[in-house]
Amino acid sequence: MKELIFNELSISMKAADQAEACSVVSRFFQTYKAASSHGFKGIRYEQSFDDIELATGFSLNDFCQMPKFRTYGSLLLGLARHPYIESDTEEEKRFISNYFYLLRDGEKIPVEGLGVVYLYQTVAISFAMSLGTSDPKDVTVPPNLNTTWKAIYKLRTDRKSVV
Repeated sequence: MKELIFNELSISMKAADQAEACSVVSRFFQTYKAASSHGFKGIRYEQSFDDIELATGFSLNDFCQMPKFRTYGSLLLGLARHPYIESDTEEEKRFISNYFYLLRDGEKIPVEGLGVVYLYQTVAISFAMSLGTSDPKDVTVPPNLNTTWKAIYKLRTDRKSVV
C-alpha cells in the first residue's frame, strides 16, 4: 500500500494563530486528497497529533476536536499510521543503522521523515506555513517539492550525507 510520510520539518515554523493553523490543515488535507487520486492511502507520522504543534498552544489534535472541522479531523485521524517504520523490516534495520540529515550552513539537521521517504521510496507531505507577515495570504510558503526532491535525491545518491 502506498503511503505518504509526514515531513516533520514542516512544523518547525508555526502558524501565526489558530485561524491560520486551520487554513494550513485544510490545505494539507486538500494535498492528501490530490495524492489519494494517485493511489496513496494513508499518512505515516512519528509524533502523535497532540505533539504536532501548528501554532503556539494549538496542536493537530486540537484541530481535529474542533466542531467546525470535525469531518476533516475524523478523516485525518483515520488516515494516520504509526510509526514511521514498520517493525522487523529491512527498512527498520537500515533506519536504525543510519543517521539521516540535511546539511544546512554547516549544521546537520535531522530528517527522520525524509529518511523514511528515502527508505520506502515514497513521497513526503508537508504543512505550508506563512512567513508571518501582516497578510499571510500574500506570503504563503507552499510545500517546497523541488527542495524536498533535491534532498531525497541527495540521500539516494550521496551516501556521504547518510552517516
